[in-house]
Amino acid sequence: MVAGADVICDQISKRLGKNKFAIQFSEFKFPTAAFHGDMKEGRIDRGTTFYSPELKMEFWLCPALGKYFEHTPKQLWVAFK
Repeated sequence: MVAGADVICDQISKRLGKNKFAIQFSEFKFPTAAFHGDMKEGRIDRGTTFYSPELKMEFWLCPALGKYFEHTPKQLWVAFK
C-alpha cells in the first residue's frame, strides 16, 4: 500500500493500538465501513487514485486491486478489524 494508503494504515494502527489488523473493502457501502474513497482517476491494470472526503486525502492503490475487482470501482468502502 503506497501513496497515501500507507499513511491511512499508520493512522488506523495508532487508533486501534495494534500493529496488526485486517482490511475489509467493497465497492458497496456496508455497515462497518470506516470511510470511503471516490475514484478520481486510474485503470484497474495501472493503479487507481481515490479521494476520501472523510479523511480529506487521496490514496493510490496499485494494480493488485484487479485481483479483487474486474473493473475499477467508482467507490471503495473500507473497514478495519
